[in-house]
Amino acid sequence: MAEGLSGFADTDHPMEVWDSTYGQPGGRGILMSFIQGPKARELGRSSRAEQLRFELKTIEDVYPGIRRNYERGFVKVWDRDPWARGAVAYLLPGQVLSLEPHIARPEGRIHFAGEHASSLRGWMQGAFESGRPAASEVDVA
Repeated sequence: MAEGLSGFADTDHPMEVWDSTYGQPGGRGILMSFIQGPKARELGRSSRAEQLRFELKTIEDVYPGIRRNYERGFVKVWDRDPWARGAVAYLLPGQVLSLEPHIARPEGRIHFAGEHASSLRGWMQGAFESGRPAASEVDVA
């Protein structure tokens, strides 16, 4: 960004903003936002055009003037993805202590792995972190 900002922001809105091309050469980039919680579900039921309008307005609140650089947008609604049916596991207050010891525990011959079964919830690294021990458990069984 011309102002020297990184493009990464946590906001008062239910979203995070990321510049996925930060540090790369060139005058153009990709700014992404991740909507979370009930607002994500609400927006997921609206049209793609309405979702993009919301994003542009909200990002403009965070980075005034950014709209003039907008070229086009893309929306991914993880709840609508037939293979994922959602994006990230969110635990409620108190559930980290009560559920975490059980999430990746094998049930007979079934072993569990994924971002939800790691300390890095919401990240591919978390899926990898939990996948390695699960694969080892299967290998030993």
